[in-house]
Amino acid sequence: MREDQLQIAYSNSFHDSSIAIAKNDYLFAEAFERSAQCKRTMWMMPLFYFYSSMQNLIQKLKLENESKVLLLTTWKLSWDQILGAPLIFAFYWFQQHVSSIQIFRQKKYQVSQGAILFQLHHILHLPIFKFVLQHILFQDRIKEIESKAITHHLCHASNGVFTSPFAECVVMSLDGSGEKGGGAFYHFKDNCFSMLGHCHAGLGLLYADVTSLCGFSPAKGEEWKVMGLAAYGKLLPSVYHYFKALIKINGFKYDFSFGAKEIAQLEELVGTYRSANDPDILKSADLAHSFQKAFSEAIIEIARGLNQLGLSENLVYVGGCALNSAANGMITSQSGFKSLHIPSAPGDDGNSLGAILYQRYVVEGRRRDLKYLSPYLGRELDQTNLDRILDFKGLRHEVLADQNLLTQRVAKLLSDGNIIGWMQGRAEFGPRALGNRSILADPRDPGMKVKINKLVKFREEYRPLAPSILEDHGSDYFENYQTSYYMERTLVFKQAVKSKIPAVVHQDGTGRLQTVSKEMNPLYYLLIDQFYKLTGVPLLVNTSLNIMGKPIVHSEEDSLSLFYTTGLNYLVIGNTLFIKESTHV
Repeated sequence: MREDQLQIAYSNSFHDSSIAIAKNDYLFAEAFERSAQCKRTMWMMPLFYFYSSMQNLIQKLKLENESKVLLLTTWKLSWDQILGAPLIFAFYWFQQHVSSIQIFRQKKYQVSQGAILFQLHHILHLPIFKFVLQHILFQDRIKEIESKAITHHLCHASNGVFTSPFAECVVMSLDGSGEKGGGAFYHFKDNCFSMLGHCHAGLGLLYADVTSLCGFSPAKGEEWKVMGLAAYGKLLPSVYHYFKALIKINGFKYDFSFGAKEIAQLEELVGTYRSANDPDILKSADLAHSFQKAFSEAIIEIARGLNQLGLSENLVYVGGCALNSAANGMITSQSGFKSLHIPSAPGDDGNSLGAILYQRYVVEGRRRDLKYLSPYLGRELDQTNLDRILDFKGLRHEVLADQNLLTQRVAKLLSDGNIIGWMQGRAEFGPRALGNRSILADPRDPGMKVKINKLVKFREEYRPLAPSILEDHGSDYFENYQTSYYMERTLVFKQAVKSKIPAVVHQDGTGRLQTVSKEMNPLYYLLIDQFYKLTGVPLLVNTSLNIMGKPIVHSEEDSLSLFYTTGLNYLVIGNTLFIKESTHV
């Protein structure tokens, strides 16, 4: 296989689809939701955004005459899935429209009727994508397109392993569903993945179910809200023990069943479920707290079972469940593993990158550097586009070409209490802002969380804000400090520092931190360091540059639209500082 062959991977889950592209040393990875500006890009939407992403990259990489292209997908269909889809659809329809099990109607706890569409999504997309690629995008200049499918959990595992510094490790992939279930476990050594086992039940689906019962929408990815709300609840022992008994764990294997019968039993313990239109969100806090505690302990117990196999001291954790930062922060201290790696995009969006990396490092056997792979793999700032915008004379702005001047100016504005949008370099791959598409603020302001949630993000008041902290200062602020480059785990703040940085201390005394290093993001490191010199505090508030319900911004126009329609005080795009007309400087 040629070194310079164009390789394209499409994460063809029915949600959080994405694209990854490799050509020579260039690597690109991005969720379709970014260019779509539509959260999660469900169902059939990705076809248009596949076309849009590829069209832009063909121009950027000067792709003209590709004799052979490799197109990878991240789900390997079997005939039983294809033929079984109509039966699944009929079963769900019967339950919802004919069955006497009233809870499906009364509580609106309904399994999606999209089961058959999920399978059609996989069946139809590959030939359509190949046609678009060969005959429309490349206008018949491609002689051959080879297609290959890599299994869902193996894509998760490859994404985790090949973005880590580990030469060997154990992999724990916990998700809603893969071809054979929601859990898969591997031992990675000598550049090979050895299957340790899999589990049919999906802990991700269980979390989605509880999200629905809390009155939120798993279709919109609102599991985040349950995790954040849990800190405001109290333990209901009966509910906690219910979930502990529900999830049966033996070693690293687990199983459970959660249907209409179990939901009715849980309702007797909870009292009542909050409906989606009930404004009293805190009504679900006790359920969220009790479930989150049981869920975290289940994750730790499964990890402990893997550790007891004695195969490695390193754990790679992937799958949608690995986005639960509240559980992740306790894994190394309680499971026996010494090192933990969770990639920046552990969910289904990360599988396109996983497919590319599996092809390159396992199939082709390329040499790999044992270091963290940069998460900044998405769209680059478009200076030509920005210059065109700046030609419109109505936008008040300053250009600060020197990085020291830029960061000094922004650090001073932050220390004065301003909320600033910050857009730099290539976009982060994954759902969390890592300093290139961020909203930044001063963590010392006790009212900052309310300001950002109310005036900028337009979201619930309880939602927490994250701290980005300089690498050398992590142990000064957190108990049992662990490096966390991708905001993938929460740690407990030390008691002595909480009053200094109230904006980033969650209700339970934790923070979902991002460790910032010079090597990973030198400009963002410099900005926080300038703020540290001014204030003595080596961290900033960092939350994603978006509003509730929308993905992180994609283009320069997206950022400016957000700037002028929210309570942001300033916006920085590259070396340009945008200032609102009402702002005094």
